[in-house]
Amino acid sequence: MHTGKSRWNWGLGLALSLGAFMLLMMGFLTYTLLQKAEPPEPHAYEQGLNYEQELQARRNTLALPRQPSLRTGTGGLQVEIPQEGATDIRLSLLRPNDPSQDLIVRLDSHRAVVPLHRLQPGRWEARLQWQDGGKAYLHTQFLSLP
Repeated sequence: MHTGKSRWNWGLGLALSLGAFMLLMMGFLTYTLLQKAEPPEPHAYEQGLNYEQELQARRNTLALPRQPSLRTGTGGLQVEIPQEGATDIRLSLLRPNDPSQDLIVRLDSHRAVVPLHRLQPGRWEARLQWQDGGKAYLHTQFLSLP
């Protein structure tokens, strides 16, 4: 015999709402755990600790009478540091959208040409670091390779 009352009541609605919410949260958790999470830089923590030294190296570079030069030419990337006594010269070419393509080159002279035939076209960040007279120097420049 049907009494005319609906089987739908507030308890059933609450249970269904909580169940749907839990399923949504479990789906979101599964989705986030399956995402590939990489820091923007491989050694981001160490770089954060050395930030003050990096800032001082940038200031040292800005205080130079002539700034370093990075120019793309037919032979490659032409690098020129205004100090002839520069040592421990390192050029890092970083690809913002694909860190697996990053390239680090050690240079022997304050003037050099780095071949670019191995690099993909697009945007690159060039970080030129060197030492001279016990001071560290850092020059950063964005390049667009054809």
